[in-house]
Amino acid sequence: MAISTNNTTNTIVVTSNGPKGEAGGSNIAIKDDGGDITSSASSIDFVGTGVTASASGDNVTVTITGGGGGGGGGQFITVVDESTTLTSSVSKFTFAGAGVTVTEPVSDQVTVTIPGGGGSFTAGDGLDLTSTEFSADLKANGGLVIESTEMAVDLGASSITGTLGVADGGTGATTLAANSVLTGNGTSAVVAEANLTYDGQLLDVKNDGTDQSEIRLYCENNNAHYVGIAGSPHIGSTSHVLQLPKVAGSAGQVLKVDSVDGSTQQLAFTSNIAGNAAGLSSTLAVGSGGTGATTLGDGHVLLGNGTSAVSSVDVTAKGSILVGDGSGDPSALAVGTNNYVLTADSSESTGLKWAAASGGSGTSLDGQNLEYIVRSAALDTAGHYEGLVMKVGDAGNTLTAGTVYYFNAAQNDWVAASNAAEATAKGILGIALGASGTANGVLVQGVYYYSDAAGAAGDILYLSTAGAMTQTAPTANGNILRVLGQNLDNNRVMFQPSQDFVELGAAAGTTALSNLSDVTVTNPAAGHVLVYDNTDSRFENATLTAGTNVTIANADASVTINACDGTEIKFASQSSAVNADGEAEGTIVKFGDDSTVAGKVYTFYSGTWTLVDADGEDTTRGLLGMALGGNSSTNGMLVYGVGYVAVDPGAAGKPLYISTTAGDLTETQPTDASDFVRVVGYCLADQKIFFSPSQDYIDLA
Repeated sequence: MAISTNNTTNTIVVTSNGPKGEAGGSNIAIKDDGGDITSSASSIDFVGTGVTASASGDNVTVTITGGGGGGGGGQFITVVDESTTLTSSVSKFTFAGAGVTVTEPVSDQVTVTIPGGGGSFTAGDGLDLTSTEFSADLKANGGLVIESTEMAVDLGASSITGTLGVADGGTGATTLAANSVLTGNGTSAVVAEANLTYDGQLLDVKNDGTDQSEIRLYCENNNAHYVGIAGSPHIGSTSHVLQLPKVAGSAGQVLKVDSVDGSTQQLAFTSNIAGNAAGLSSTLAVGSGGTGATTLGDGHVLLGNGTSAVSSVDVTAKGSILVGDGSGDPSALAVGTNNYVLTADSSESTGLKWAAASGGSGTSLDGQNLEYIVRSAALDTAGHYEGLVMKVGDAGNTLTAGTVYYFNAAQNDWVAASNAAEATAKGILGIALGASGTANGVLVQGVYYYSDAAGAAGDILYLSTAGAMTQTAPTANGNILRVLGQNLDNNRVMFQPSQDFVELGAAAGTTALSNLSDVTVTNPAAGHVLVYDNTDSRFENATLTAGTNVTIANADASVTINACDGTEIKFASQSSAVNADGEAEGTIVKFGDDSTVAGKVYTFYSGTWTLVDADGEDTTRGLLGMALGGNSSTNGMLVYGVGYVAVDPGAAGKPLYISTTAGDLTETQPTDASDFVRVVGYCLADQKIFFSPSQDYIDLA
């Protein structure tokens, strides 16, 4: 610190010589008229009337205006040591201390020099201290250097440690693969793409192995669409290079491979394709993959002609067909006259023609015991026939053509049929076609031509006696009424014997129907039966009356009686074991009118019959039923008993649960935490079960 005075201006200048910004210089000894006031002052306060102080940089100027006593004629000075007043009547300063010097460099100005000392300096981290001078302690090649008295950063230093992150202008990476293209990753480290590399000449675009590599070039309108270039699929591909054309093309030209050098294929724009000197603007020849034609008829059939132009044949006319001639091109054959048939004719150029159907020679399908005969000509002679012929019976009986016979199994031959007895009227009936049942056969179904058939055209024909037919139905007691067929036109008879017959009346002395004369039928209806009225001694038609727990359903020629059959609930049983989907014995309910599948299991919890499913609570609980058919009301639902389900649920004897497959049962108890467990019954055998649903169920959650 240096203090200087100016007697002319009454100014004292105090100048600090210690390091800038440091408070650790030597202490100041302050005296009053030669006597020590303090020897350890570190600051001086100037106080007094007319005393002013100002600072400029590190210089402090104290101005003391004239006046007062103190031997110097000026004001007294109050000396303060760190805010403590030492004296208020100082009229002079005495500077003492080791190394303190006083000089008068110019007239009336005294400079007091107080060297540093009394305190101490310590160099902290990153600093060096030489005497009273501090300097930066820089790590060799650590990145900080002094350039022209100023500190700077050397990014080329070899000993810089740490990684400069992306947020600080770095890459965030410590190493980057050679030739890899770098891609950003937000504030994370830059990525060196392993599948995208460039070595100064070759740009490789690889992929992750799931699809071909692709480059997309987007349009200028907010990248609304793009055009992509993709590699070819692996299968069937080979590595090759497509070199772009050397010169620009013009409108209408196409790209082609102009030359090949190893795996490199040079592309070029061209207007011509090999084999077609005229270019694409003209006709593309067959040899270049074209048709060689300039026009082809709409709907015409195309015909090849080697390397010559494709020709066409018009087959658009209704019924036209394409036929060959054995040497040249096929041609169109026009449709023939109605009812004509396509006939082979070697005299025609195509070998075919349309012609009227000829009579032909008929058709015969021969088997071991049966033949089916179809004639080409009309039946117009006695003994002509068409139909199914049986050739059996080898006992040697001689038959008469046109006579009706029955097959007598005991004789293994044909015997003349008669309506006089059941034995001669039942079984297989047939019209003899000659003397032998084996050689000539017997017509068992078909058309037979008589010179004078029984009855008139349209009459129903019945079995008569001695192998004859009659249009008059037999009425005598003991006669057999059996329909044989119908007279078609007084000659031809459609022979088709009924498989049913009626024995009329009964032998004398019985109480059976007597030629229907003891029957009274009034307003007959479906389901009516004949009931004997003992009062009138007659049979009368009536419907059966249902009793308690019995229902009767009447239909044409049938009456169905069900016991324990209510409108919405019934108990069902059957004469044979259940063995088909939906068959059941037990308690059946009929309501809901919902569509169902026979053998599937449903719940009525939602108010409609819904397939059970152990995956949900609402498809597990509630009334359960096994569907007996396609409708819950029409066919019913088994709620308790033996049933036959659609899918085999498990082994015999095993308890059955609702399955996680909708509508099915299973011997395997569901175990998933989201499933529900409900016992439904037991497996009896294969798909047959005892259906007895528990009223409880378990939520596995």
